[in-house]
Amino acid sequence: MNKFEASVVSDLYLAGRQDDGVPFHAECFCVQVEAEDGRRWVHALTLKGCRVEVSEEDGWSVFIDIRDEVRPVIEALAAKVNARLAAGGKLNKLHWDERSPAYGSEAYINSGAELETIMWEKAQG
Repeated sequence: MNKFEASVVSDLYLAGRQDDGVPFHAECFCVQVEAEDGRRWVHALTLKGCRVEVSEEDGWSVFIDIRDEVRPVIEALAAKVNARLAAGGKLNKLHWDERSPAYGSEAYINSGAELETIMWEKAQG
């Protein structure tokens, strides 16, 4: 890895409820930059991979998969960020939020994140 590397990451979010009341989870995408020591930042732009429409027939939510449309947008942003970082550019803190360091990384160990994880796990029972 270079000093910093941008990549596309995804997560799940609650897109709504299906007609039977069951939660419908969908995938969203964003750009994450990781430093060699494991520190991580996530870009403010997050694109949802599901469009929700309301059926005119019965009024229920319809969940339409649009991941193939939004993923290339995020991939292009990751490539642009990597090019900027390779040219010596820096992250604009207005657009980036620092996240937990990568598990097991130098930053994870040095930040006390491991202790926080242990305490959280103990609190969960």
